[in-house]
Amino acid sequence: MTITVRALGTLPDLVADDDLIGLLLAAWPGGPCDGDVLLVSSKAVAKVEGRVRRHVSREDAVAGETERLLASRGGLQIVRTRHGLVLAGAGVDVSNTETGSVVLLPVDPDASARGLRTALATRTGRNVAIVVTDTAGRAWRMGQTDIAIGVAGLEPLHDLTGQLDGWHRPLAVTAPTVVDELAGAADLVLDKAARTPAAVVSGLSPLVLPSGVHGPGAVAVVRPDGEDLFGLGAADAVRAAVRRTPADRRGFAHPGSPELAELVEMAAARQQWVRAEVLNTDSDPLVVIRADPDAVPGANPGVDADALVAAGAVMERVRVLCWAAGLRSSTVAAPAGAICAEALSLAPYTDRRYVDSTEGDRGQVQQGS
Repeated sequence: MTITVRALGTLPDLVADDDLIGLLLAAWPGGPCDGDVLLVSSKAVAKVEGRVRRHVSREDAVAGETERLLASRGGLQIVRTRHGLVLAGAGVDVSNTETGSVVLLPVDPDASARGLRTALATRTGRNVAIVVTDTAGRAWRMGQTDIAIGVAGLEPLHDLTGQLDGWHRPLAVTAPTVVDELAGAADLVLDKAARTPAAVVSGLSPLVLPSGVHGPGAVAVVRPDGEDLFGLGAADAVRAAVRRTPADRRGFAHPGSPELAELVEMAAARQQWVRAEVLNTDSDPLVVIRADPDAVPGANPGVDADALVAAGAVMERVRVLCWAAGLRSSTVAAPAGAICAEALSLAPYTDRRYVDSTEGDRGQVQQGS
């Protein structure tokens, strides 16, 4: 297979309600062919959709586009946007726009892609797929690359699960994100300083869907909160586990089946005054903490000051670890001879809408966003 990637010509500075398709066609030597893929920067789309904001600080703009804060270091904020995208600064951009203004992401990039595809087909009769791109970093890697945030006319993922590799073994987890690969390829030929916000990839017509069939859009590659193993930065996860508000739960992936004994052993590690154990009951299991008779001699070790302090510390660790694992807990009366006890619910938190009473709708999960 041979593909070609080429940039379209320079566009004028775009403003709200500009005819973006008309301008792209004028910058497209020879015009489109069936099976082409047109990639357009989100900034170009956002400008013609009126997403430029003036006389607003970048900080306020980021706050307005943030659905959930994942990590912050100094002035840098990594957030999840209303679209479900994880981006530095919510994708708010101050480059290639007037001084004192900021450019927000399109409200619905998939809808933008569908609109561009329909408009192009109406004018040219050609079946062309559309990808709206934006620049993003990657976990544990330096630098940035372009990704697809809006798609029409392509399946975002090329699922190879079940096909055989070169050794005739079935592929288990192999699903290239074709639209992100295309976005990265297009970025290689674009000049961010020369007003060339669009590129064309040719040679992939087998991947382009029939006219009028747009596909699921880029939203199909957004991982839901409950499946994200990296929902918070390390320091931010510690803070969230200490706060333990309903909205904070969203930064933690839903676990499989956490072993209670393992969690309790972890909570009681590296202290010498108490012992912790899990007692199975007819209802919920109990975590029970008793003074260690080897470390606290006497007729009534349960009232020893060191044991009481250690028991409180260990039980708080139990609560934090269980909360992070998605298990509910509640304090109950301690059985005879124990210092304290906590009942645990084995029914995990479900992927419902968590609303923090102090934040209202800003704490809601937008499932599948």
